[in-house]
Order: sequence, then structure tokens, then C-alpha cells
Amino acid sequence: MHMKPFFFILMLLSYLASAAQSPIPTYGAEPVKIGVIDFPTKAQALARWQSLTVVLKQAMPERDFVVLALSYSELDQVVAARQLDFVLTNAEHYVLLRNRNGLSSPLATLDSDGTGQSLTVFGGVIFGRAGQADINSLSDIRGKSVAAVTESQGAAYQMRAYELSRVGIRLPQDVNLITGLLHDQIVETVLAGHADVGFVRSGVLEGMVREGKLDTKKLKIINRQDFPDFPFQVSTRLYPEWPFAAMPHIDENLARHVVAVLFELDENKAATRAMGIHGFVVPADYSSVEQVLRELRMPPFDVAPPFTLQDVWTRYRWQLMVSLLASGVILLLGISVLLIYRKLVVKQSLLLQQQQNIQEHEEFRSRVFDSSVLPIVVMDAVTFQFVDCNSAAVYIYSFPSREEVLGKTPLDVSAPVQYDGTPSAEKARFYIEKALAGEVVVFEWLHQRPDGELWDAEVQLMRFHVGQCQFLQFTLQDISESKRAQEKILNLASFPKLHPSPVIELDSAGKVSYLNPAAERLFPELSALGPSHPLLHCSGEQIEALRQGKEHAEAVNEVEIGEATYELHISYIQDVNLIRIYVMDITKRKRDEEKIYHLATTDSLTGIANRREFTAILMREMDQAKRYGSPMVLAMYDLDYFKRVNDTFGHDVGDHVLQAVTRLVKQNIRSSDIVARWGGEEFMVLMPQSDIVSARNTAEKLRLAIAGHHFDMVNKLTVSFGVTAFEPQDDLKSLLKRVDEALYQAKKQGRNRVEILTAEVASH
Repeated sequence: MHMKPFFFILMLLSYLASAAQSPIPTYGAEPVKIGVIDFPTKAQALARWQSLTVVLKQAMPERDFVVLALSYSELDQVVAARQLDFVLTNAEHYVLLRNRNGLSSPLATLDSDGTGQSLTVFGGVIFGRAGQADINSLSDIRGKSVAAVTESQGAAYQMRAYELSRVGIRLPQDVNLITGLLHDQIVETVLAGHADVGFVRSGVLEGMVREGKLDTKKLKIINRQDFPDFPFQVSTRLYPEWPFAAMPHIDENLARHVVAVLFELDENKAATRAMGIHGFVVPADYSSVEQVLRELRMPPFDVAPPFTLQDVWTRYRWQLMVSLLASGVILLLGISVLLIYRKLVVKQSLLLQQQQNIQEHEEFRSRVFDSSVLPIVVMDAVTFQFVDCNSAAVYIYSFPSREEVLGKTPLDVSAPVQYDGTPSAEKARFYIEKALAGEVVVFEWLHQRPDGELWDAEVQLMRFHVGQCQFLQFTLQDISESKRAQEKILNLASFPKLHPSPVIELDSAGKVSYLNPAAERLFPELSALGPSHPLLHCSGEQIEALRQGKEHAEAVNEVEIGEATYELHISYIQDVNLIRIYVMDITKRKRDEEKIYHLATTDSLTGIANRREFTAILMREMDQAKRYGSPMVLAMYDLDYFKRVNDTFGHDVGDHVLQAVTRLVKQNIRSSDIVARWGGEEFMVLMPQSDIVSARNTAEKLRLAIAGHHFDMVNKLTVSFGVTAFEPQDDLKSLLKRVDEALYQAKKQGRNRVEILTAEVASH
């Protein structure tokens, strides 16, 4: 194995030539320190390598050389402290020192003495007692007791650990490990039965045989390997022998001179015999040692390296391909099942199609349907079931939620019999048939709430289509109060004095001729002010029109006086040539209508516009921007990791956080900007008359305000913003899709940031 190729001689000559040509440097008195591992003991190591200092001193008399025999931990410390000049240690320890302390690449590799034979590699031996029938292969070692040197001594431990890991056995987890022994002690421990298996370095067993300490018939080699020209029994792969390396601070000329001496050492038989080696050779490749340490996750590779998708693909290519193929087969089977399932649920599919068609008219729903203060109900023209309704309908029907309304039929919300004595089912069928024929039908209907209360509504019934599906739409107006008032008016028309509501009569000259007691109590100043009173002044034109016959027999007007709203029923009594006005206080009804509108357009938690109202506002602003060519920007923001807040602190805390964030946003935007809750923890900010630069600054201002705010319990919170500018070619769908994509990019880039997406970039 020991060779002297031509290139090696040339390299050696070049070292000697350079040494001869270079002036001898002036060194200080500090000796050159060579650190070696104290193997097998400190005293034996010092005695073994002392000859090396003698040879180096003879070659470089101007220098003093000292060998320090150190344990692994001691060698780690002095290398870290830069207290050595050269290091001779085993391959695994060298890899550790090189990565931690920057040792040089190996200057030379030890050429050991294999019973008179040159050896630059070694291996590990795994053995047991010859009589053990239950241990014949590596896999049999699981659960057994194993004697070894310390884990940091790779020559006797790590190489065996690597071989065992290849059969699924992990050290030390899967065995009972006994460490801290010398090689001779390991053999004695196994032979004595105190351990089932032993780990030693190649050559140890043969050395004990030569010394008369061991009979090999008592041992059994496990996982025996055969390598040509390698004289020792071995159970593992072969790895390069000890490297000789320099510390980073060593002068290049000194290192070159030392290497030259090492390469000539085989000519000095007395020295090599004293050291028990053949000499040193050209440095070996230690990548195989590094690979072992990496796979075992041992220092310095005990921290997992970054693992990329490319690494996964390279290592598990065939497994991934098989998985993808299996996934494809499963997908095809799933599609087949889905197709069969669809054929079995045609009716359900039709209903889903109807619901999808309704969703496609979200624009109509947002602008007219959901934001309407009038109750609106949509009914399937085939099943006569309610399939949709707005918030006002839920309120007027007195159901707890929209879901309670859906699935009902007109008869479920109607009195059994209408005022004329006709059963509701018969009369409803009559009106529905007229509407299905294409008429817009208006009629009065007696309803019944879940608690049994009866109420009247004026109903407008019309047919409409969504795709090929036909629906009926009810628009309701509660006229219960009006009907009661009319009944009272009819019953008491001849007796104004007894009427509970204020009644005012005007003579032919327009002067107040009579006030009933209720009017005198409510409007005592009417007699004095006459037509100039706000109640009569606002209705002057209608009163005159009635006198001249330009209006029907009765006119209705609303008048606001202070915080009260009054409905005036004005009629002209021709026989006596006077105007009679019945005054009804409708303040409560107006407030109820405002409450319904507020419920339909506002998010109940944050008090800002809800998704439906914001969609309607956005479409109006888009129309304005298109018509006048004015700029407009839409921003969408999302609270980062908000689910953790709810999961950790509860939904009450989460609700308080949403309210606090909303207050912060409203405080930091213009009065013309509109903020709305889009859903969950997602919000929209519409910035009319704003360009993309100003909008980005506003979004950044909001982001910093929220990130710098202290929230109760939660402490800190961040948000991600997506921002896009409105373009003339945008419709509602394209604008919302682009701002959603901008927000997605912000979250993908790490969150807590503002991301701009233009229409031009989005189209590519």
C-alpha cells in the first residue's frame, strides 16, 4: 500500500527547493507545539511521538519542537485558544476541529504500521462471544449491551454506529451502551459476559493475539468485511488514517518545512520504528468521514442543515413519483365516484344551480335587495318556498334569523283567512298565478307572526328570472298602523271632537276654524300662527291642490317638527267647503325603519359598514370614478395570526381587538375614506380621490399605528395590507380579485407589510 509515485517526488523536491531558496526566518524562543491524542494512554502517546520532535529538530535546528499528549476535551480547548501549532488526531476529531476552529486542510495522512505493512486506512470491528447463538448479524444487536470507547472517539464508535444505522438501529437509543473503556478492556468485558457486543478499532484484536492476551476462537466477528491488501479483520467500511494539520496562524514556510520532513520520515527507520508507523503520505480524502458524521447528526453536524424541496426530490424521487401516481389513480377514482354521485342527485344539483345563479346577481342584491329598508322575500316559483330574504324581512316577520325564514311558504306567515273571508291558500294561488303570467300584482295581505300577532302589509308581487330558473319576489310594506288609523278616521270622521288623534279644520280662507282637544294639547300655538305654522306651511301646496280638485279625495304628507315626525291625512269636505287634517305621530315607525336600515347595512360588532353596504358604496364610487375620470384606491387588510388570539384568549378578547383596530383605522384615515368589515378579520378601506402613492402612505401609516399599539392581554398585533388602484376597465369582480391577490402577496412575503398590485402586473 505504501507507494512513491513520481508526482510525489516532484512535490517533495519543490518543497526542499523552496526551503533552500528562502532565507531562514528569525524565530523567537517559543517552541513549535504539536498536539496529539493521548492514545492509548497519555504516557504511551508521549513516548511514541517524542521521536517525531527529534527528527524535526534535526531537520530544523533553529526551532524547538514539543509534543503534547492531550485528551479529546483538552485538545478542543487548546485548539480553540490557539495554543498549538500543529494537530495530529483521528479523522472524526479533525473534521470537528476544522469546522469549529478553522484547521487547515490535511497536510499529510498517517501511514500506520500493519504488522510490517503500510496502511493509510482503518476500519472498525464489531464482535461478540463465539458461543452466542442469538447474535449473528447487525440487526441482532438491537436491545443488547454494547461496550465501546467514548462517543467522541470515532475510530471505535462512530463507524460502527453508522453501520448499525443502515439497518435501522440507532445508538445509543436502541442498545444498552457501556462507554469509557480502553480497547483491551472492551475485549475483556465482552469475554467476561458483562457486555454482549464490543466495538474496537481494526488491528486491536490482532495486537492482543501477538501479545498473547487473546484467543480469537473465543470471539465472533459480526458483519465481517473482506478488503484486498487489508491485513486486519473488519466489520465496517475503511476510512483514512489520522490527518496532520496546521493551525490557521502558522507561517507557510514553517508548515512547508514540517511537511517536507514528514514525507521523508519513512527513510528514518529508527524513528518510524519508535513511533510504530511507516511515515506520512499525501493527504487522503476525508469526505467519507464527514458524510458519516452528517448522517449520524454528530458534531459538528448535530444541527439539522436547511432541507430544500430539491433535497427532497433528489433523495425521494422514486417514492414521490409512486405517490404522485397513486394520487392520480385516487383522483381518477374520486372523479368517477363524483360523476356517479351527480347523476343520483339531479334535483339537489338543480337547487345548487339556482343558488349559484342567485349569487351571480350579488351586485343586484347588494345595491337593491340587501340594503333596502323595505322587506323583500324571494320565492322559488316551483316549490313556493322562500329561498332568500333581506334583513328587513327577517325583522318584520319577527323571526330570530334569516335561516328561520328560508324554507317557509307564504301560508306559513299568513293568517288562515283573509279579511274578505277567503282562505289564504286560495287567495295566494290567485295572486301567484297572475304574477307567473307576467303581471306585477299589488294587494293587501293579512299576515300572522310566530306569536300569533296579526299584521297588515301592502304586497307587490312580481316574477323574475335568473338564468333559466324562475322566481317570485315579494316587496312588503307594513300598513297595520295606517289601516288602524284609517279605521279610526272612518269610525270617527263625523266626530272630530272624539277622535284621539289631533284633528285640524281650515275654512275656505285657509284659517284654522277648529282644533279638537288632542290638537289643542299638542299644537296650542296653531290658532295664533295659522298657515305659517310648520305643520300647515309644509302642506300648503297640497291643501290648495285639493281645493282646486287637482288631487284625489285625500293627500298624505310627512312633516318633521323638532324630533317628531307626523303624517298628515288631508281631505277636502266639499259639502261644507273645509279642509280636515288628521295628524298621526309616526315617530316610532320612522325610528323602526331607520333601525332596520342600520341592521341591514352595518356590522354589529364594529359599527362600520358591512360587506353588503360596502359593495353597494364601492359600485357607486366606481361609477363616479368612471364618469369623471377621478382616481380611487381600494385597500384590503387582514389581522395577522388572528386565529391564535381567539384560540388563546377567547372570542370576547378577539372581539375587543377587532373593535380597537377599527377605532385606530378610523382615527388615521380621511373623513371621505370608507372602512368596512369584509368578513372575519378582513377589512376594506376605500379611498376616493386618492392616487396609489398617497394610498400606500395611508396603509403604511395604519400598519405602523396598529403594530405600535398595546392591546389588552394580546399586547402586540400586526396587519398585512393589499392595495390596488381602480382602473377604468375594472368591474367589481376584477377589482376585488386584484386587491385580494395583493393581500395574499403581503401575507406570502412574511406578513406585517403593505403590498401594491397594479392591473398591469396582475394581468401577467
